[in-house]
Amino acid sequence: MATKRDGQYWMIGWNCPNQLCTGQKILRGQSLVVAQFKEYLIIKMKFKTFFYGLLLLILAPIGIISGFIAYTHWFNALPQTGYLHSEVTPQILFSGERAEYSITYHGNLIPKPSGKLKPLDMIFVVDISSSMDQTLPDMIQAAWTVAQELDQGYAGTARLALIPFNTSAYIEVPWTNDINTFYVGLNKLTPSGLTDGLASFPSIQQLIDQARPEADKVVVFYTDGQVDNVDKMAGKVDGLRRRKVETYTVITPSGGNPSNMIMIMDNPAHVLVPHNAKDLATAFRKVADQVTGIYAKGAQLLHYIDGRHFATPLEDDSSWRVNNNALQLNIGYLPYRSMTYKHPLVPKSIGLWTVGNEPPQVNFLDKQNQPQSHDCSRQPRLLVLSWWLLLLAFLPALWWIWNYLKYRWESEKTEESRYTPPSIHSPLPPSALPLPVPPIRPRKTVIPTLFIGIGGAGRTALYATQDALKAAHLGNSQQPYHFMWLDLSHESNLKVPFEAWQAFSVEEIIAPSSVCKITIPSGETHLNWFDADKHIHDAHDVLNLSQGAQGQRDLARLALFQWLKSAELLPQLEAAYQKLLAFESIEGTRQIILFADRTGGVGSGWLIDIARLLRRLARKTREKNHLDFIPDMIGIINAPTYPERGQANQQALDMELEVAQLTGAFPQRMVYSLEPEPALLAQTDTEAPFNWLFSVAEDDAIQRASQCAELSAVLVERYPRLSLLSERGTSRKIAATHLNSLHVLPDLDLQLVKLEILLRILGKEVLLDLERDPADQLTIPKIPEVKAMDLLEQWVEREPKGSALQRFLQLAINSDISDQFQEIIAENRIPELSWFQQAFTVFLNQQLWGKRNDKQRWIREEMPGQVIAVLRLLAHRLTSVKDEISLPNNQDKFLNILEKIIQLATGAANQLQTWLDEFIPLCETAWQERHSLEQRRATVGAWKNLLTDTSSNHQQIVQWTEQAMLEWVSQIDSASVDITSALCERFFFAAQFDQGDIKIMLSAYVSTYIAKPQQAFYSAEMAKTAIENYANQIAQLVPTLTVEGALAKMDNPCLRDQLARNMLKHQNDADQILVVTPTVINGNEKDMIHEFKTTIPAGDINQKQDCDGDDHAAIRVVTLKDEFSDMSAENLPFIQDAEQTAEQVRQRAQMHFKMQMPVFPTALRIALSHPNAFRSFACAYQAGHIDQGEDENGANQWFFKDQGEFLTFDKDSSLAVAAANYVYYHFQNPPHAFVEDDHGGDFSRLEAWLKKGGIPDDDVLVLVAIKMDESS
Repeated sequence: MATKRDGQYWMIGWNCPNQLCTGQKILRGQSLVVAQFKEYLIIKMKFKTFFYGLLLLILAPIGIISGFIAYTHWFNALPQTGYLHSEVTPQILFSGERAEYSITYHGNLIPKPSGKLKPLDMIFVVDISSSMDQTLPDMIQAAWTVAQELDQGYAGTARLALIPFNTSAYIEVPWTNDINTFYVGLNKLTPSGLTDGLASFPSIQQLIDQARPEADKVVVFYTDGQVDNVDKMAGKVDGLRRRKVETYTVITPSGGNPSNMIMIMDNPAHVLVPHNAKDLATAFRKVADQVTGIYAKGAQLLHYIDGRHFATPLEDDSSWRVNNNALQLNIGYLPYRSMTYKHPLVPKSIGLWTVGNEPPQVNFLDKQNQPQSHDCSRQPRLLVLSWWLLLLAFLPALWWIWNYLKYRWESEKTEESRYTPPSIHSPLPPSALPLPVPPIRPRKTVIPTLFIGIGGAGRTALYATQDALKAAHLGNSQQPYHFMWLDLSHESNLKVPFEAWQAFSVEEIIAPSSVCKITIPSGETHLNWFDADKHIHDAHDVLNLSQGAQGQRDLARLALFQWLKSAELLPQLEAAYQKLLAFESIEGTRQIILFADRTGGVGSGWLIDIARLLRRLARKTREKNHLDFIPDMIGIINAPTYPERGQANQQALDMELEVAQLTGAFPQRMVYSLEPEPALLAQTDTEAPFNWLFSVAEDDAIQRASQCAELSAVLVERYPRLSLLSERGTSRKIAATHLNSLHVLPDLDLQLVKLEILLRILGKEVLLDLERDPADQLTIPKIPEVKAMDLLEQWVEREPKGSALQRFLQLAINSDISDQFQEIIAENRIPELSWFQQAFTVFLNQQLWGKRNDKQRWIREEMPGQVIAVLRLLAHRLTSVKDEISLPNNQDKFLNILEKIIQLATGAANQLQTWLDEFIPLCETAWQERHSLEQRRATVGAWKNLLTDTSSNHQQIVQWTEQAMLEWVSQIDSASVDITSALCERFFFAAQFDQGDIKIMLSAYVSTYIAKPQQAFYSAEMAKTAIENYANQIAQLVPTLTVEGALAKMDNPCLRDQLARNMLKHQNDADQILVVTPTVINGNEKDMIHEFKTTIPAGDINQKQDCDGDDHAAIRVVTLKDEFSDMSAENLPFIQDAEQTAEQVRQRAQMHFKMQMPVFPTALRIALSHPNAFRSFACAYQAGHIDQGEDENGANQWFFKDQGEFLTFDKDSSLAVAAANYVYYHFQNPPHAFVEDDHGGDFSRLEAWLKKGGIPDDDVLVLVAIKMDESS
């Protein structure tokens, strides 16, 4: 029952949910209502009325539940449109039971590309050696499944054939379009004998000769990979490819070795390695899908589940993964057929639920590599019941029966006549303030990345990247990143202006002091690249690199060799690489990004070697673990725009990179140690160290690091990375890169708004009346005794006049009324001690909480510091009363009550004092953190182009905080919103009577989906943590935490357009321009982003490409243009063999011909790095054995007459490429004895150049090198 007093509602005799008090019996006035109801039940109600009432109370819940069941079945039976359908079974279940959610992709409904489907001729080549005994039955079923699907997909135009082989081969099933005949042939296969894969090719050739000319031709091998004659088989497969025959291999599920077949197929994607028999059928189906056609690739299925109402208990071996509150399944590709995917679903709450926050969707890349998606047209409904719900539904009927019987059978009881104390009034609890739901910004899985910084500039780039990624992920540390720094010295460990991401510590790998002390080598062949004479007279401090390499790249590289020899560096690189592999990846894509300074000693001296070592680690791991993919290697190198020093290092590195990037075409051997182990240090590399190379140039070092970070932020995002790199293709050139970006500071601003909300709630307007003393320290205010007495008198006036508690409190003001108390006690008209304890607890709560004034605003008349002063004064005054009065022995009751009130007041004051003492250091820390973050925010604009103004730092944060909190509290009453009033009503200190004493707690009435509406905290640290969690969700309401929100908030559209046009101020002649904007769902912000990126210029040749990403902290415009090396430099500090050898030959040529020679072309430098093989080439050319002739396309190419092999191909037909290919073909045993033909080698072009001068072309430079070899 509720009554209104003093403008507030009070519960009478109610046990309050927030445990502010423990109530007494119901008011005696209520007995009239009870008596009338009892009289009606006993006298007036007839059995017929009782029966009809009971029938109504039973049938009503049955009808309601039946209606919900019927609606659920009707809704789920509605037809679905589109290519993605969903359903849940069963549709009605009890809480805790398990359901199954199915998502079906109807690829069979998607129209295939226009044009008639070509016929198909497919040969199954099956290894039937004895080692295939265990897996052959599973293979037969898998092949039969594929045959059926092909027959349906090609409508009878597909023909199949079967060739078994061991040491011999035969045609078991010739060409047939009858799949039953094919199946009979499969069942005849019996394993026996050994394996000779080469034996199958005559039969294959026979069938290919009989194949239809207009048909697609496919050969599928099924074997365990234990085959000999790998090179010969590779040649045979290559011959099939030249005849336009596609070849695939499926390896046995267990014990198979794919490495041989990868070499034979020359395409890892055409070698499928299933893990078990079930996976075997999947592998054959993948072959069929690639043959019949694939609709899309890179497919990912997403289903956002509401974790409040549903659990998804996934098995350990499930392919589903949980990512950002969504279930994620990486499908890979989408064929033109139907596929169904299922996951478990366990409801946690009863009710009629729509399963999922959003309809399931499949994201994929179409054939133009553009991101697309399909959504389900509807979400199924699920009705969840519980036995408690059914019991609750029929509880009114049970109550009806129980009351009817009880009041008929129960006899009246006489109530004893005794004194009944007045009821204790406890205030109604406030309505809980619901926390806002943060805006959902689903983010696609990023690319797992290992970031490696080399040298001091590399370290700065690492921290800049951490700063950018922390903002992009809003501090979410569940990301697949690892950061490593390699250097010679800790001297580079200087303070940088970027904010480190504490969740990702940078792994610092610093060379030991013994490595930094350079020992000049002597006689070690693998160190021939080092010019010992140059440093033989250097002082010891010059050869001590413990303070850094000081730009000397040859000494830096020598230190790296010494470090590798010590066997300390390589295990650390391998450990970091294993961490990268441990990250879960979509389709196996991972990457390593290296940062280095092109002009530095360590950066330019180590970059190529570190990349080579990582490539070797990747190759070793792939071969050992049979991996399909290895991480991409990306180099981001930086240098000043106009370097004052180190320019020679940059030019030398650029030329060395040109040679290194051709490793895939011309394998290069690099030996780092003569020791036999580890083998990785002495290998021939067959892959270029980098897949892609980017360079950034800025005058300021911080700006260079920031550019590296901006590019990294693009490369970790799936679709922007794909858009950027797919345009680059397989280009080995360095891409000069520049990024113009617009930023907001989501992580920094979020922290500042969170702190502002925290300090607002803990501040003097809401919870704590702390103040700063003359020493600028937070402290509890001192309340004079006179002021405390005034407050105590106000307390007494607030208590109902004449009540027992008011009279007791009056004793502290006027001890003369103690005689009146003695009279009341003598007449036994005073409540018991328990009543006083509870009444004092409720009274104290009223003072701590406050009240609503006449303007309907919640006010707190006394803050905790004042309450402490009043309680201590009350305890002191009552103690004086106790000492002064004298009572008879039979009035101990009065003394017990007096002592208990003193104890309660003293205990409550001490606990409040403890609360404030605990809050003081926490508030001080929050103040200092806010000050530090504001200082950092004011300086960020030095290297970031910000959309938000940082000049009025604190005022802007306060304004955003006010807006966010206003939006939060307006959920209760949007008509008249007062933030302070709403907070005071729902955050307050409260007293709880427990086991004879008072406990002070902090109550917060804030509702979340994981917590009760009322929460009680018993320590300042616990309360601060909870308020910070509230503040985190409230702060995310600030629109300027995203770049689209900041743009939408801009009042001046002209300024917004100007910002867009300024995004492309430089490099309009770029080869590629990529505009990366965040994916936006909100309509207004979505339109704003579209308008903004449309306003950005398209460049001189309209090469702009738009791409949607997931980084809501920035808009980025990436411009790229191929670099061209400066070929005119002299005396560069080369440290790679090819460059040093070529430079020596070039300088000798200048002296010999007394003419200026440009830098030799890259292919010639590669050829010269193998002197013995190049000498053979020179001899062959001089003897006329290397000449030009027409290839099958009529183009002039260089060829070697002795073996009839072409040395150049396609457009790359220079003599320099011919020299490099000759060296590659004859590297092991180059011939030197050649019989000169009639004409000999042609040197006419060299002679013409010597007469006319000018700039020689590549062929002339090769002739120069040949002449120099002859003269040596």
